[in-house]
Amino acid sequence: SGLNPQEIRMAEFESPFPRHQRKLLIIPQISTKFSERERNYPRVAEAIRRISSLRSGNYFAFFPSFDFLERVLAIFDPPEGFEVLRQERETRAQDVEALFTHLREGAKPTLVFAVQGGVYSEGVDYPGEMIIGAFVIGPPLPSFDLEREQMREYYQREYGSGFDYAYSYPAMAKAVQAAGRVIRSETDRGLIVLMDNRFLSANYLKAMPTDWMEGGVETLLSNSILSDVSQFWNEHEPK
Repeated sequence: SGLNPQEIRMAEFESPFPRHQRKLLIIPQISTKFSERERNYPRVAEAIRRISSLRSGNYFAFFPSFDFLERVLAIFDPPEGFEVLRQERETRAQDVEALFTHLREGAKPTLVFAVQGGVYSEGVDYPGEMIIGAFVIGPPLPSFDLEREQMREYYQREYGSGFDYAYSYPAMAKAVQAAGRVIRSETDRGLIVLMDNRFLSANYLKAMPTDWMEGGVETLLSNSILSDVSQFWNEHEPK
């Protein structure tokens, strides 16, 4: 029968880690909407290449689907010296362990292409230099099907926010989980880049963690992304 809004107590537990050791940016010039994906695949690939080339290390690129991942991977030109690995559609336990070992050893800077809501984006830690940055490409909206539409209709009828509860909030939950892989201790420092103009729309902004929004949404935007990221890395040289 749902929850009574008058009787609900809500609490948000903010990240305990220093915010100055995280650089969080949104690139709204990129769109992952289905109707606009074809012309945005090269933009996503180029943004990942140019930003990761600023600091050698391990990065994850988290995509909304395997189809999207594969389209970008097919045209991706990695920075010099980088290795590119990908999450397979059927990921085996030994594949996961092999990737973790590779990242821990840190013998070669690596870009890992993976999906949001998958084995590499939730419930795992990448402390220290295992990863130094994550690209979150688009909010991974749930598939449009009968069950999801019934959920949307229910929440619209009960709370007047059907799309948010059925689509926006679950998508943002996965995006935030993926982004959260970067900072896993008080000494970690890292980069998080959200790619999609929808991250700036009201129904997605209100689902973002409070500490992301400290200082206002303008702090998540940049007129010179490469310069800002370079400055961040210069200020956070590894000890």
